[in-house]
Amino acid sequence: MKRVLVLSAVLFAAGSVAFSVGAQPKADPAHGESLFEDMCMSCHIKAGGGQGPSLVGVVGRPAASAPGAVYTKALQEAKLTWTPDKLDTFLINPNAMVPGTAMPMSIPDPKDRADVIAFLASPANKP
Repeated sequence: MKRVLVLSAVLFAAGSVAFSVGAQPKADPAHGESLFEDMCMSCHIKAGGGQGPSLVGVVGRPAASAPGAVYTKALQEAKLTWTPDKLDTFLINPNAMVPGTAMPMSIPDPKDRADVIAFLASPANKP
């Protein structure tokens, strides 16, 4: 009887994990591009030369390393490489992750953030 209860508990837990993982919506880079154009392009124009650096090819790039861009001392000293996880944390609250950054925007909605990051990591956003 004890084995049956333990096995039942393990299977229930595994099923709950599988359900919660499977319930996560897949990121949509096309929606992310639309959000990027609406929320980010005023500063991060694709060709560079805006208030913020170009974000073309940003995923995998060290922070504060886009040629010709001006960065805050805080971001220069942060020693970050922009992975999807780091971008996710940064976009929740940029000043919490890098106090002193000039980045004024956040993306509080997890799905929107995932979509923007999916766009930034997509072939459509490569040099």
